[in-house]
Amino acid sequence: MRDNMKKCMPLHYNTPLIKHYNLSNQLNKNIWLKMDCFQPVQSFKIRGIGKLCVNAKEKGYSHLVSASGGNAGYATAYSGYCLNMSVTVFMPNNAAISTQNRLKELGANVILSGDSLDDAQKSALEYAEKYAAFFVPPFNHPIIWEGHSTIIDELTEQMEEQPDTIVMSVGGGGLMCGIIQGIDRHNWENVKIITSETIGTSSLKQSVEAHKLIKLNSTQGIATSLGAKQVAEQAFEYTKNHDITCLSVSDEESLQACVRFANEQKVLVEPACGATLAVLYNHQHALENLKNIVFIVCGGINTHWLMVSCADV
Repeated sequence: MRDNMKKCMPLHYNTPLIKHYNLSNQLNKNIWLKMDCFQPVQSFKIRGIGKLCVNAKEKGYSHLVSASGGNAGYATAYSGYCLNMSVTVFMPNNAAISTQNRLKELGANVILSGDSLDDAQKSALEYAEKYAAFFVPPFNHPIIWEGHSTIIDELTEQMEEQPDTIVMSVGGGGLMCGIIQGIDRHNWENVKIITSETIGTSSLKQSVEAHKLIKLNSTQGIATSLGAKQVAEQAFEYTKNHDITCLSVSDEESLQACVRFANEQKVLVEPACGATLAVLYNHQHALENLKNIVFIVCGGINTHWLMVSCADV
């Protein structure tokens, strides 16, 4: 596979859309789960990052550089493996050993740098410039958004009618930008957006409330994949001209949602994804007057059964 680039394009899978029959019946709504946790890297990230890495390959680059706490780096490592490109991933010093090992299994060179993702990204940019490598940002790039928009392409084929609402987690806002671009491209004019962040990572919600793009001094909590101090400027701009409701949930609600989802669907996702599912389980008031609702089950590798085994459910 590594020797034949064409076999790796696109690098993402078309993922299933399944109905949550129990809650659909209980709530008298159509609850749909877009299972992007079934991607080859266990998260939606491969859609956009894979597309950007293919673009870099076509431009003649042979070396990819990423800064990540987990999912973006894993998607870059997988892309590099498929495309026969060298990969270097800079991670904060506190990056989980298990996550580091997963990247190394795909042949990536992992370098720890600094105490935050911002520190790691600074080092990654310097390294990429020094070695003429292609820097792969975790979320803030138009080609990444274009790749993520393929979720909507698939939904148009999988659904008989357009949804009323799409619910998703927001970290840096790359997924949100892609979803909105897909909605606009398919003229789904009446589709609302509900975003969910944990309280300690709510950079989008706080920006909307402040009526300006803000940068958090720090991020806190268990949903480390949502830990961007500032969302992409484009994500904030979309809140000005699209019907977007921004919610925040507690770490406890996110963990509880992960456990409940595992019990119901037999699938384990990380707390960043649990923030989306917490809207379904704990904030159903946000779904009032809505009938056809899609939840983006974004997945994630930053999890382990021990993380959620002690959650109070």
